[in-house]
Amino acid sequence: MKAIWKRDFKSYMENLIGPVMISAILLILFLFFFLNNLAGRNTDLAAPVYVTSAIAFTFAIPLLSMRSFAEETRNKTDQLYMTAPITIGQVVLGKFLAIATLLAIPTGIACLLPVLMGLFSRDVQLLNCYTSLLAFYLYALMLTSICLFFSALTDNILLSAVFSALFIVIGIFMGSAFSRIKITWLAKILSGALDFNSRMETMTYNGTFDFTTVIYFISVTALFLFLCVQVIQKRRYTVSRKNLTVGAYSLSMIVVMIAVVIVANVFATQIPERYRTVDVTGTRIRSITAESRKVIDKIEDPITIYYLSEKDQSNVYGSIDLDSRNIENILKDFAARSSRITLKYI
Repeated sequence: MKAIWKRDFKSYMENLIGPVMISAILLILFLFFFLNNLAGRNTDLAAPVYVTSAIAFTFAIPLLSMRSFAEETRNKTDQLYMTAPITIGQVVLGKFLAIATLLAIPTGIACLLPVLMGLFSRDVQLLNCYTSLLAFYLYALMLTSICLFFSALTDNILLSAVFSALFIVIGIFMGSAFSRIKITWLAKILSGALDFNSRMETMTYNGTFDFTTVIYFISVTALFLFLCVQVIQKRRYTVSRKNLTVGAYSLSMIVVMIAVVIVANVFATQIPERYRTVDVTGTRIRSITAESRKVIDKIEDPITIYYLSEKDQSNVYGSIDLDSRNIENILKDFAARSSRITLKYI
């Protein structure tokens, strides 16, 4: 695995595709950093990180990953690791780590930006900035695993890049489509399975560290690496009764893994917001202050808060805008902290 990691990383850097993609990512990041932070005098990295992940990653990562398996399958050089004394999982992980190392370079450079802003302003929210950068890198790793999967499906590098980019675009925009579904439980399942955009918004613009977003990125990354292994593993077998049994077992494991990831992410979103998120803003505007808690504890008369919204819409990613979701979650927190406060939806 280590040899594959080194070989692929060296290949990316020597063939210039690595430096070109790193430069493209940094160009977009620095452009929006200049417009939003230097010219606009903002002290958080939400906009540069979000826009770069939505634009640069959608095209750069498919281009980086398209040759990983597709070209080797076309040139028949995949037979080398098919017969080598290593597992397919080690091969996939080695190629994944090569791209992950490459993407760590622009991420590491981006980590210097909050420090740079701190030289000119005391209002820089370092925790908020680095939370955004964590989401930035985890999102990149998730997209890498998806692109490796599509590269393993075909021997055409162009199709690999196109299908990867198309799937990423679908993942970005499907959250808005799911929010229009009137059946709440179905919307929760679908948004729990495929909604990239809302999760990036949560850990960038929202100013919160969301454990469910981290779980989503990591679990989807693991799922697509597993699917990639299964696709390549299938090529080792010829048609026989024994191998049909192996194929059926592999298919059942794929179904189980997909179901586990979807169910885990759906259940994770049902955890109350105050238990699964941490306010990382400098002024703690996403959480109830100590002064507010003291006021709540002194309430003696019953209070009913009427909220014009469907119940639990905040648990459906992409269903409502971030400000509305934050308002609902704070109201829920009020009601949870005092038995005299009732929240009613109208």
